[in-house]
Amino acid sequence: MLAFSLDLNGFEPGSPIHFIAVGGCLLATLISSGLGRRWRERQPKFERLLRIGWGVFIIVTQLVTTMWWLLPQNFNWRVSLPIHICDIVAILAAVAMLASTRWVWAVLYFWGIGLSIFAFILPSLTHGPLHVEFYLFWLTHVQIVGTAVYLITVRRFVPTLRDWITVELLLTAYTLIIFPLDAAMDLNYGYIGAVDSPARIMGPWPIRVLYMYLTQAAVLALLLAPWMFIRRGAVQGVRQPD
Repeated sequence: MLAFSLDLNGFEPGSPIHFIAVGGCLLATLISSGLGRRWRERQPKFERLLRIGWGVFIIVTQLVTTMWWLLPQNFNWRVSLPIHICDIVAILAAVAMLASTRWVWAVLYFWGIGLSIFAFILPSLTHGPLHVEFYLFWLTHVQIVGTAVYLITVRRFVPTLRDWITVELLLTAYTLIIFPLDAAMDLNYGYIGAVDSPARIMGPWPIRVLYMYLTQAAVLALLLAPWMFIRRGAVQGVRQPD
């Protein structure tokens, strides 16, 4: 008989715990989007309540996450400040559920699916299910990607070239702010610092920051490409955010 055990204290990418966590996030996304689609067509009030509850849950989760990392026993300059891209997008996910603001929806689609989804592939996580950090990590990222999927499948958001340009300008501004901060304080927010991280596969620092920037632009452009062939008539009667 083959021995089978799970390390509940630590976390390793590619481990059974990794696949279980990703599977749970996928299931939660499918269920919430499925309910949203069903209720939007048949019981719009329920769909609205789902969105409000979702948005409030995200806010609560982010408040708890921020306070947890700011506790003296947990604080670390390299991870505790809520200025990672995922920290910012998580807050915007709550806004997206509570309001119809086009640039917010665009950020959720492009950054959520194009960037934050890599957290499911190569999680920057070392804590297992016996630690609070494990649940905060997966909750935050499923809220981001799940919201992006919800906007497409339920709210029927159709990204445009203008949305892509807006998102790229915002990401450029983020890079110009965070890069000197990382360099000056030996940090790695946005994974664009000199600190060793999964981003090292892109080459030596600082040239890898340029490679990362060009790569994300290409990836987000690929996310836009299919929609360039979808006519606006496909979403006739569905209000797009302003």
